[in-house]
Amino acid sequence: MLQRIIWLLNRSLYIQFERESNQLEETQRRVLKDILESNRSTLNSRKKKLTNDSYEEFKKEFPPTNYSDWKELVELERDKNPSTLCEDIKRFQGTSGSTESIKWIPYNSKILNEFDQASSAWIYNLGNLYPGILKGKHYWSLSWVPDNLKESTTSDDKELLPFWKKHLMSKVMVPNPKVVNCKTSQDCFFTTLVELIATQELSLISVWSPTFAINLINMLIEYKETIYKCFQNKSWQPYRTDLEWLKFPESKRNMTFLLNLNEGNIANITKEIWPNLTLISCWDTSTSKIWADKLQEYFKHCSIQGKGIWATEAVITIPINGKYPLAYRSHFYEFECIKTNEIIPSWGLKEGMKVSPVITTGNGIYRYKIEDILVVSGYLESVPCFKFIGRKNTIDMVGEKIDSESALIICKKFNASTLLAIKNSKKPYYILLTDNHSTKQEDVESTLRTYYHYNLARDLNQIGKVQLLHSTDPLDIYYKICDSKSSIKGNIKIEPLKLLENIDQIEYLENLCRN
Repeated sequence: MLQRIIWLLNRSLYIQFERESNQLEETQRRVLKDILESNRSTLNSRKKKLTNDSYEEFKKEFPPTNYSDWKELVELERDKNPSTLCEDIKRFQGTSGSTESIKWIPYNSKILNEFDQASSAWIYNLGNLYPGILKGKHYWSLSWVPDNLKESTTSDDKELLPFWKKHLMSKVMVPNPKVVNCKTSQDCFFTTLVELIATQELSLISVWSPTFAINLINMLIEYKETIYKCFQNKSWQPYRTDLEWLKFPESKRNMTFLLNLNEGNIANITKEIWPNLTLISCWDTSTSKIWADKLQEYFKHCSIQGKGIWATEAVITIPINGKYPLAYRSHFYEFECIKTNEIIPSWGLKEGMKVSPVITTGNGIYRYKIEDILVVSGYLESVPCFKFIGRKNTIDMVGEKIDSESALIICKKFNASTLLAIKNSKKPYYILLTDNHSTKQEDVESTLRTYYHYNLARDLNQIGKVQLLHSTDPLDIYYKICDSKSSIKGNIKIEPLKLLENIDQIEYLENLCRN
């Protein structure tokens, strides 16, 4: 009943999304004026005097930006010094990017409301498409935070919601919110898994990367006997002796069936654990597709819906009726054409164009470039829809988001030729190719760990530890693994970052690493 109430409370924002979908330009111009008006005092302190808040005047006054253009103002705010960024900052959310290992994005009431505009329309449509989720419990994955940043930033996605929605959602969601207080991500992972197993009425799982859900199943296989004994003991022992502060979840089920779990019957066991599971929401495009397909094999009894495009800085698209339209009522959107570098407002896009978002949000950050590559795939009324292609010069096998600039910094630091991303069917990882035999694996791993999303992927066991391949002729190895058919080595550009998916190439490198 409570799920249905929450669903109905999102109805008005969905109706507004539908109603204005044929008024894209008008709505977007109104959104821009509203953003500028809400930050009028900070605009004045920056000596930005706009006479009519029109888009044409706005784009002349504000050039496109990157995080480096905002870093000084953000750091002033984080140090609680007055700045001219925005008012009413609630918190800062950490993320990673191409120019900084960690970026801190300010969240104020205005941008949180913009996120809610998008999530409400999506959630209501979700209930229309999958009515089974309106019963039972939901699991919405935390925005998992690396262990060394747990005290600096929140990991609770409900913090994006208004107070009354947070209160209602907490009544229908698992796990116990106190799991975020576990000292390590490993403990968070284990306690979350146990709580999910105890929740037979689970109807929705929402995660970001499908590898996260796959790792839950892998942990279940690895710890099945320990989990079974925990349920027998009705305590966190024998897993840990220092988790008694966290209440062990109640379950009247006989968990003996867990002991029968193996690689061959995963789909049968997941159906037995969660018979009412209707939907899993996760990334399913670009490099995530292979993992989403594998996840579907593990959960054959439920559907999988691809996520919209959400960044820490902004929401770009939401799933609506099988399409992924722009969340046009949330922020103000422009797009940089990949082919021409021209910046175009959302109402000027054409189907088939490859673009990257340039967003203006209520937190005072304007015309901010997001390094995603999207293609305009169609329209919902006048609203452009998009398909995610990938990141600019970025490898993102499981959400680790290592880009070429970061790889170049790492290669320079360790006198290496290239950083190779090894994408295989087991667990992806990186190989640093170098002729410097004094380079130590721990030092390279420590450097990679300074990058937020890589650090997080390692904590969550989604990616393996970096490997080193020492060679007196690393360039020869690089040439051998290049896909180019040219026999002239000088025609092959040596990139600081390269993705490898070919089985023969991967086996070749792994044999070299072992020798």
